Amino acid sequence: MNRTERTRILIENGQHEALEFASQVINSHEVEIIFEPKEVLVMVKLRESARNSLCYLGEVLASEAMVRVEGKAGLGLVKGHHFELALALALIDGAYEAKLALSDDWDKVLVGLGQQLRDRQTLAACHLARSAVNFEMMVD
Repeated sequence: MNRTERTRILIENGQHEALEFASQVINSHEVEIIFEPKEVLVMVKLRESARNSLCYLGEVLASEAMVRVEGKAGLGLVKGHHFELALALALIDGAYEAKLALSDDWDKVLVGLGQQLRDRQTLAACHLARSAVNFEMMVD
């Protein structure tokens, strides 16, 4: 599981688990906080398909933290004002970068959370599809 997928799963479906994983890292490994969680503005980029060029939609408020776990850097970035979650994500990222044994146990939990997230998204897509209007049927 790559960093992007792991982070998406933890933010969307596993915030409680992220805080639990982070406490495991803090309790059992050397952790240095490079910078405390803080608010930042992140530029949102979008690829415009007609010209295949990048355009900037604007800025989004985010929370960011950076740590070092066993000498390896970890970064946590989450949309909104969620300092505790940003720090937890940074600790988890640092643990994966340091290849700690804890991260092997987390993979099983993350796979389950990822499946729950996909099931929830599929159900939501089905609900949307059921309420969609078929304009072809409206034409006489």
